Amino acid sequence: YLAGQPTAMASLDAVRAAAKHLARNRTEAGVACAGTRFATVGGSQGGHAAPWVDRLAPYYAPELRHMGVVTTVPPSDLVGHAVRALRAAVPASANMAAFFSATSDWYGTRDKLGDVFVPPLDKDLPAAMAAGCDPGDTLKGKDLSMIFTKGLLDAAASREALLAFPTFGCLVRENGLTTTPLARVAPQEPGYGVLFVLGESDTLVDPGVERTAFDMLCAQGMGMQYLECAGASHTKATTWAMPEIVDYIADRFAGKVPAAASLCQRGPAVKCRATP
Repeated sequence: YLAGQPTAMASLDAVRAAAKHLARNRTEAGVACAGTRFATVGGSQGGHAAPWVDRLAPYYAPELRHMGVVTTVPPSDLVGHAVRALRAAVPASANMAAFFSATSDWYGTRDKLGDVFVPPLDKDLPAAMAAGCDPGDTLKGKDLSMIFTKGLLDAAASREALLAFPTFGCLVRENGLTTTPLARVAPQEPGYGVLFVLGESDTLVDPGVERTAFDMLCAQGMGMQYLECAGASHTKATTWAMPEIVDYIADRFAGKVPAAASLCQRGPAVKCRATP
């Protein structure tokens, strides 16, 4: 959960698996052959994962042709969201608990969860995540001081302090798109593009944090196009922007080059085409 590397790798493996499945299940009526071109679309947790596919595809799946990305309501700046979620109880506070729990196996930090969780949550939360991919009732009725250790909460006083927090600050940095040290390889496909979609009224992935994240990523050289759906919640942003998403992906496969004037231009929220 919110671990960029394994999620991107699994996504790219799924593309490979789909091609192999078609090759092994040919029918007498004809032969279905998968091409090497693909595009990535993801919302929320998937919105975090989609740009990670962009980041890892040239390294992990160079035989595939990535045509473009749509990332909707993404927690791109994981550090910014973590600071916000650890300073005050917000909907994203539970997400950070899920992040520390779920990544503990991948990074081998299970025995150190007592540094971030108040016991017995260092045992109960990973068990709940393993059983249902959700913290479940383990956080019910608890305030932040009953969930997270004082050391972690104190570290959330600033981005710098959180990043310096032993072990787990590194995990947040490594899985934040704005902070990862993994260099981005410039896309080679004609017409490649990235569409960054937010919901103006999102209460889970804070749009203020993500507007800044968009600017940060652009400053790092990641040319993107911006769309913010007026009045859209966390879930509605994706559905209300679906016509724009479909058209955007179609343009990528058609090799249509995104207009240079539209890149890294963060405009105000607009009425997205599927808004009721």
